[in-house]
Amino acid sequence: MTALPKRIVTALCAALSALALGCGDAGTPPSVRTDGSGAVQAEYVSPTRLPETPTLHDPIGARADVQLDECPTTRGEATARGVVTNSTDETTDYAITVSWINDRSDVMARAVTVVHALKPHERRPWTATASVSSATSTCTVFAEREGQPGATRS
Repeated sequence: MTALPKRIVTALCAALSALALGCGDAGTPPSVRTDGSGAVQAEYVSPTRLPETPTLHDPIGARADVQLDECPTTRGEATARGVVTNSTDETTDYAITVSWINDRSDVMARAVTVVHALKPHERRPWTATASVSSATSTCTVFAEREGQPGATRS
């Protein structure tokens, strides 16, 4: 065999080996935890009724304007607290969504709050409360501000 066919055979063997190792059992996704019967364990499923994030007019991501100071992850009623600072030169509204997540990044609870009519460069405290019924390890924050001052929402 010449050097070229050996390289091709080696590359094919490596590709087939990687493919065989990556396939696994197609019937059960590797990220789903089960009790051995194939049934998904309820503690690893996000609640079906999570609050929706409010719709803003012409939304702009604003995570840098939102500070998260406190977010307990114990079961029961949990209140996240922080401060939002309007970084713009216009009065605007902020929608802040806090998600309580487990070690696998599954959203186990969510709370939404809206800070209305925040004046330019004004700082204001915010809170968001949710009922946390499953084990969580941390909180994440999603924040948007309206891109058109004076926008309204229901």
